[in-house]
Amino acid sequence: MAALVAVADQAGEASAQKYPGTRGWLRVVLGMRAGRADERLTMARQLERLPKVAEMLRKRKLLVRICLDDREAVIHLG
Repeated sequence: MAALVAVADQAGEASAQKYPGTRGWLRVVLGMRAGRADERLTMARQLERLPKVAEMLRKRKLLVRICLDDREAVIHLG
């Protein structure tokens, strides 16, 4: 789901369909609640970072605060 949202977000699909943004588009078109739409959009926008984050975790070169922020973005996707 996050990959599809990322593609739609990067392509400007929401604007093309006259929505003010991707979050609003997710809410109306997919019937998501505001919180869920925010989570999906955050995850979609962070997908490209995941391989770098994984590498930094393996090398133990990642600040704990960054891990917690990323964890919060992922944990709610359930």
